[in-house]
Amino acid sequence: MKLKLILPFLVIFALGACNIVELAKDVDKDLSVKFEKHKEQMFQFAFTAKVIDKKMTMSGKNTTDFLEIQLSNYDSTANIVQHSCPPYFEFEGQGKLKIMVNNFIYNAVNVNETLNKQAMSYELVHTGTTKKESHLEWLSSEKGQWNKR
Repeated sequence: MKLKLILPFLVIFALGACNIVELAKDVDKDLSVKFEKHKEQMFQFAFTAKVIDKKMTMSGKNTTDFLEIQLSNYDSTANIVQHSCPPYFEFEGQGKLKIMVNNFIYNAVNVNETLNKQAMSYELVHTGTTKKESHLEWLSSEKGQWNKR
């Protein structure tokens, strides 16, 4: 008799759990689509900038490297300027942009040096104190991955 009373609740609970799983999958898919859209916008965005700061954050065994740059030549009307996608990039107003970079780029670039990013490019072109240009692979062409490793 008790089973007859409990069974409808178990069915409702099971159906609810299925809906929660489906909802989580949909949210994950939406976030993935947004991530790829933002990465594509950054791929298309061109700029020249000066490195104004370098920051490293640690979370357990993981470190994340960021460059804060002052944009000096960019299209301020580009759609990407109105958006941010933390932690990957964040426009901080007045031409300041914070970008996540891999450890190689973080160590290769110094404050006050220049970075150029061409439209339709995954690379940052770094001009250091020697005035020699180096091409640094920044954005990954791999789906679901921001930095080139």
